[in-house]
Amino acid sequence: MMKIWPGCGKLVTFTKFDLKDTVYEMVKGMKPWLAFFTLWSDYLKRLGWKYSVDLEGYQIARELGKKIVFLETIEEQIEVLQNISHDNIIFFLSQVDRWEHFAREYVECYLDGDLEKLKFTRVRFPSRHHAVINKRDKIFHQRMRAELAQGQVLAFVGAPHLRGMSRLLIEDGYRVKGPWLPQ
Repeated sequence: MMKIWPGCGKLVTFTKFDLKDTVYEMVKGMKPWLAFFTLWSDYLKRLGWKYSVDLEGYQIARELGKKIVFLETIEEQIEVLQNISHDNIIFFLSQVDRWEHFAREYVECYLDGDLEKLKFTRVRFPSRHHAVINKRDKIFHQRMRAELAQGQVLAFVGAPHLRGMSRLLIEDGYRVKGPWLPQ
């Protein structure tokens, strides 16, 4: 890199670019789960990913003037995310050279509606752990119950939650139908 200072001639500075230092600066001081999601989100953004089902559903409901009920608080979400296994985070980060394949495989399963394959893909995404999913399913289910009792409800949950949420709703006496039904 060369720096030129007006009126001072040339000052030449040579630096070695170190990606590890850049990544460290990006996430230093963050909790492990937040550092992971920061790196993963930045990676997806670099691939051109700009979608968020959560935000898109929220915007549509708001534009239609619908009542919006959040199924978990930010504090509840953070509490669950703090329990993500550090080993799972480290393993996933160590697979960075396969992230493009992981992202493509996830999208293919999702678009095919193949939730079984989605669950068993080789992607060991840190937050797709049964402890995280099950804890959040219970929180979502509890918040949903009062709204469902009133009828005319549309709920948005991520694909990894469909199996658990369907099971909990069936236990409540609801009929679940669609291209996929829980076992």
